[in-house]
Amino acid sequence: MFCLMLLIVLYGSVLYTRDNSNVQRMFRWTLLASIATVCSDILWGFTYEGSYGASVSWAVNIVYSVSESMTYLLWAMHYRASHTDFPKGRRLVPWILPAVAAIAMCITSMATGAYISIDSSGVYARGPLHGLYTLIVSLPVVIVTLESIWRMARSHRRSEILREATLAGFILPLVGCAVVQIIWYDLPALAIGLTLSLLVVYINMQNMKITEDPITGLGNRFRMGTYLESRFDECRNWGGTLHLAVMDIDHFTATVAANPPGTGDRALAMVARVLRDACEGKGCFIAKYGGDEFLLARDHGTAEEFEGICGDIRAGMEELSGTLPYELRLSIGTSQYDGQPNARALFDQADANMYRDKRSHYESRGIRWNR
Repeated sequence: MFCLMLLIVLYGSVLYTRDNSNVQRMFRWTLLASIATVCSDILWGFTYEGSYGASVSWAVNIVYSVSESMTYLLWAMHYRASHTDFPKGRRLVPWILPAVAAIAMCITSMATGAYISIDSSGVYARGPLHGLYTLIVSLPVVIVTLESIWRMARSHRRSEILREATLAGFILPLVGCAVVQIIWYDLPALAIGLTLSLLVVYINMQNMKITEDPITGLGNRFRMGTYLESRFDECRNWGGTLHLAVMDIDHFTATVAANPPGTGDRALAMVARVLRDACEGKGCFIAKYGGDEFLLARDHGTAEEFEGICGDIRAGMEELSGTLPYELRLSIGTSQYDGQPNARALFDQADANMYRDKRSHYESRGIRWNR
């Protein structure tokens, strides 16, 4: 009952956001299916000993099978949507098949007893293929978990690794509690595992909203400030290095005004992609801290290496502009820790250098510079 109440509260909280993206929609449906699973699990606790007869016991088990299958399928869809790869049409069929097979196994067990058997008095017993059913019904979750582990192994970005670890961790409470329930099947352990998994995912989603820019997926101003303060304190107290680059898109307001609606968001997302590509595997922190302003930081390596990364960014932006009907150029200013009194002073130094770079861009084209 506690799990049920908690899931209902989570569903109400997610519903209140009025976010109708595929990610949020699939998470809402996962919560609804989970609520149905927990409800049927509660009912199962009253019926598995045959207190209400065979018909009621079969009905409860079939409802449980349907809701459990839909929970795992919808979770897999939530994962795919979170990676902007939501399957549609024929691509959706392989994902649906395990749920259909699991439900069919439950229903046909009324005649075969393969998954479960319920005698004439309504007493429940596990069938010889109960383990196979568990594997089939959980297959969508297993597949996306393996994909998440693969993404973690390939990624060099700490934020992406943490995000994938949270998504892959969805299966851990389920597995642990499933083992408990296999041993003591009269305990509602699976409902507890499912609730814990969804609670962790929900908390992670809220943390991402607090620390992540919704357009680019980069860190936001809050996360930037936290990062700079912590790294600056490490440099000041323990020694070390900290390189900083402040970047601003030239003529961004005019570019947005002269092009169709949505150009601004698309441009910001493309710039973020260039930054990620240039920093791939180089241990950089990237954030979008203003309308068209970005920050790049690196707490190791030499100044020459950092300037090389900035050069890669400029080259990437030049290549990107060649594919667009308008120009995208970044003004970049850098600084490094050299005994500045605080993180703000380090940022201001890079910011001032960025404006010098911007001024040279304007003046090289004969445009009057007015800051």
